Amino acid sequence: MKRWVVASLAGVGVFAATFVVFGVPTWLTWRAEKALERSAVQTEAIITHLRPHDHGTCSYTFEVGDKRFTGLGRGCSTEQVGQRIGIYYAGDDPENSSNETPGSWRFPYVWLFWMLVVMPGFAAFGVLQARKTPDLGE
Repeated sequence: MKRWVVASLAGVGVFAATFVVFGVPTWLTWRAEKALERSAVQTEAIITHLRPHDHGTCSYTFEVGDKRFTGLGRGCSTEQVGQRIGIYYAGDDPENSSNETPGSWRFPYVWLFWMLVVMPGFAAFGVLQARKTPDLGE
């Protein structure tokens, strides 16, 4: 098999794996943030668990009507379990909540640039380099 074919397949494989591992969760987070931004309702929640070694995240619970929901907050390094914090939830989907102001999370355009420009550039360079070398098995 020709080296450039192997290099091309490897490049596509790395790109696909990177997109699945990083791209899909990023897109889902961005989509949830946009939904929250459209119909945010402010309320209070109670911190139930702190995760200081996980980027200062925390778990919290809040009630909407007679139903209880849980969420995962960011930047909770100075809070305590049992403390009340302000949160926002999507009016049409209370499971979508955040302790950050809706609209404050921005889509990581640097990541998008990396995926659409830099990685394909590396792949193209690898293919061009592989085309200059003899075929496998020769």
